[in-house]
Amino acid sequence: MRNRGMGTLSAFYIVYFIYMGFSTFASRYFAQIGLSESQIGVLTSVPALVAMCFMPMWGALADRVRLKKLLLAALTAGSGVSFLLVDACTDFTRLGQAGATKFWPLLALLMLNCFFGQSVMPNATSIAIEYTQSIGKSYGPIRMLGTVGYQAGALLIGLICAHSLRYLYTWQALAIFAAALIALTLPRVGGHQYGGEKISPLRVLKEKRCRLLLAMVFIGTCTSMFYQSFFGAFTQQMGLSNTMTSVITWISVALEIPMLYFAQRMMRWRSIWQWVLIGYVVTGLRWLGFFLAARMNSAGMLIAAQIPAVTVLACFEFLPSLYLGSIVAPELSSSAQTILNLTSFGVARFFGGLLGGFVSQKIGMETMFAIFGVLLLAAAAVFYPVCKGMKNEGRKTNVSAD
Repeated sequence: MRNRGMGTLSAFYIVYFIYMGFSTFASRYFAQIGLSESQIGVLTSVPALVAMCFMPMWGALADRVRLKKLLLAALTAGSGVSFLLVDACTDFTRLGQAGATKFWPLLALLMLNCFFGQSVMPNATSIAIEYTQSIGKSYGPIRMLGTVGYQAGALLIGLICAHSLRYLYTWQALAIFAAALIALTLPRVGGHQYGGEKISPLRVLKEKRCRLLLAMVFIGTCTSMFYQSFFGAFTQQMGLSNTMTSVITWISVALEIPMLYFAQRMMRWRSIWQWVLIGYVVTGLRWLGFFLAARMNSAGMLIAAQIPAVTVLACFEFLPSLYLGSIVAPELSSSAQTILNLTSFGVARFFGGLLGGFVSQKIGMETMFAIFGVLLLAAAAVFYPVCKGMKNEGRKTNVSAD
């Protein structure tokens, strides 16, 4: 008999990541309505600052509620409400005219979205990892289906909005609400602090391994958050269509599928520290490829540079999630995933999006990619001696809640 819990988790990941595939066009949407790179940076990073303030609260609450799926459904639905109103902030019949875009209401809605939405994935990850471990299954195939959903969303929105991005955020809201309904059917995983002692989520940071991993993830994802904030605008500058942008986005994550499927085995091949270093090197080369693609104005070079994108998800998100899930006590599982997400999609998004946006407006996006490429290659050299001594740390005793 097919495992119902695995089925509902798979469905949630597919549908929620379809929305995330839709969101790859956000920066292109902002560019089409006439916003500057600094304004795009504000819209994609300041909401993350709001999330940074509240994510620890949601993570701690998830460890304390009776059923995590109810909180997950509420967070998911809450993030969708704001998106229903985003399209109303711009009059697409008056693009280029004064007052066509209501910038401050738009910023307020995106901040409201991040207040709820930024905590969705760490809580979903906590439920999925705990449940799969309890039944002896792998989390990798479930996360792999999320990548399939992301690819489908990126392609689908490119076709739906081939001529105009007018209703981009309405489509995103519909996908989010569908995911919220599915969340209600997820396995009954409870918070391990429910009815017991309440433990601060900051307990996770007392462990040296956790602090080092978070610092390394921050550096890697800071560059990828700049990419997420500006890739759509970057392709528009290169003169690529909405459909071509969606195809290139699809290519960028295609190789994630086999990597996620075999992720559990990958953790046995190399330590988490070695995988992060691999991510630094390969992603650094990817950004240098972007620089060359812009200088050559070559869509082919851009496609080739997208192939190493597989390392971003695997080395800076998925494998760190698995590692934390294996060393952190169950009482802190949601808090650990939340802090990881806060690092990558909160702090790194703030620096990569906001500061990257202001700097790139001065020196150009292609120059920013060149700087990030050199930065990651240098970081790999700096962290190599540290990681060499840490490669067997993952086999030591779990981080305690005591």
